[in-house]
Amino acid sequence: EASAAAAQLPPAADPARLARLEVVRACAKGSHSTIFITRDGDTGRLVAAKVGSKARLVVHGAARYAAGEAAALRALAHPCIVALEGTCAGAARVALVTEAC
Repeated sequence: EASAAAAQLPPAADPARLARLEVVRACAKGSHSTIFITRDGDTGRLVAAKVGSKARLVVHGAARYAAGEAAALRALAHPCIVALEGTCAGAARVALVTEAC
């Protein structure tokens, strides 16, 4: 069952990007993830990264919500909603990377 839940995590479009993000400061903390303002090491741009533990998302049944959030952000384009720049993952973490506001 855990592997089925893990399969619901958003796919990592750029797995190496997570390693390139340099944390500037923590912005917010929720039940399953923490939002950081980060600097992209390649571009120097500030972006927001919502980072969650893969294990925690699976154990708490939140993997489908993370996948749903990524799908919704991918589909929406509105000036009041931050744009999804991508998803990335490491061995233990997954992140949704959005524009910083």
